[in-house]
Amino acid sequence: MLVLRSEDDAGSRGAEDLRFIWVELAYAGGTVNTSVDDEVILHVSGGHLEGFGSAAPAPTGSLVDGVHDTYYGRALAVVRADGTDGVVTVTARSERYGDAIIELISTVVNRTDHKATHENSLDAE
Repeated sequence: MLVLRSEDDAGSRGAEDLRFIWVELAYAGGTVNTSVDDEVILHVSGGHLEGFGSAAPAPTGSLVDGVHDTYYGRALAVVRADGTDGVVTVTARSERYGDAIIELISTVVNRTDHKATHENSLDAE
C-alpha cells in the first residue's frame, strides 16, 4: 500500500512553512517494504510542491516534478501552503500500490507581531 506521512501529523503550521511528506510503499501493517520500488505521481492542492525525489543515485527527473520513483520503497516530498489559512491536500498515486491522501492544516502567522513580542521579551531581561 502507498502511505503518506507528515513530520507532524497533528497540529497546524504557518501558511508559508515547509512541510516534509514521507512517501512510502508499505506492507498492510505499515512497515516500509524496502525491497520494492514504483513510480509515484503527486498532486498538491492548496499549496505548492517545492521538491520531490528519493535517494536514488541516478534519478531521471527533476526535483520539482510531481513524478518520481521510490528508492528502497521511499521518497520525500516538500510542500508549502499557498500563504492562506486552509488545508493543503497532497494526493499520491502508484500504479501497483494504490492511492494515498494527506491533509495538512496551514494557519497564517503574523510574523510582525511575533517579532515585536520577541523584542519586548528581550527588553524585559
